[in-house]
Parts: sequence; structure tokens; C-alpha cells
Amino acid sequence: MLQYPMQFFGFEEGSPLHEIEGFQDTAFDEAARAHNMRGQSADPAPLMHELSLYCSESVMDSAHISVPVFVYLGLKDEVLGTVKPSDWLAAYPNSEVLVRTYLNGGHDVQYRHLDQILLDMAGAGDKILLCEDGVEKMVLPETIEGRNPELLGLCIWQD
Repeated sequence: MLQYPMQFFGFEEGSPLHEIEGFQDTAFDEAARAHNMRGQSADPAPLMHELSLYCSESVMDSAHISVPVFVYLGLKDEVLGTVKPSDWLAAYPNSEVLVRTYLNGGHDVQYRHLDQILLDMAGAGDKILLCEDGVEKMVLPETIEGRNPELLGLCIWQD
């Protein structure tokens, strides 16, 4: 990660984020800033500290969480691709967990579907945002079964 930060911070060729002017460049700027703060070779100590926390800290007890939980899962995610929707349900046993899966989504799914995330946070989580024939509308989840997944989200994603 320290040796090749541009690869780590780069979005795959087919990512819809390349449609957002300057998004990839901004991610590369962040890579350069984060990894060159202490010189061109970048001191690995801060990164190693953060990674070691995964081994030294226990798993968070989420049994006390009882609010609705939304999970956005890209099924082509190379980082979290092995995590199944049922794993998220088990992780929050006392919450209503809604797992939104995106067939063509990668690890960038939270950026591509920020529109839906914001609607979910605003309390409209019982519906899905889609664009059909140039018109954005909120529909019930069961009505999107079998529809083109490219219809999901704001119409600007189709432009």
C-alpha cells in the first residue's frame, strides 16, 4: 500500500466514479498527501499501527445497537467480496438490518450510491431511488426485481 499508493487509491477501469470529473484525481491527491507526509519513502509506522489494531482489539459488541442499520454491498467488491449479506444480519442481532446489494458494485459502491444512502438517512429507507425514462422516482424494493440495475440512482448516472 505504501509502495504503490496510486494502485490502492485507484478505482477500477469500469468504475462509474470515472464519470465524475476530478474524482479520481482527488483520490490520487489524497494518496500522495497521506503517503508522503513524512518524505517520499513514507514512514510505515502509522499504517502498521492502524493495521495492528485489527489483531489486538476485540470484535465490537453490537448487541446493544437497536437502531436500523443499512449496509451497501457491491457484489464485485474485491475487498469485502467474501462477506455475505447474512454476515451483516448476524453482526447486528438486535437491529433491523437492510442490506442493499448491487450486482455490478465494487468497493466504490458507497460513492456511486450516495444518493440512496442520503435518502435512507433521511428516513426514506423503505423505498429505492431509480431513474426510468429520464424521471427519478422512489419505488418499493419489490418492484425493481428483474429491472436493469443501471436504473438505480439519480438520472445523472445514466447521462
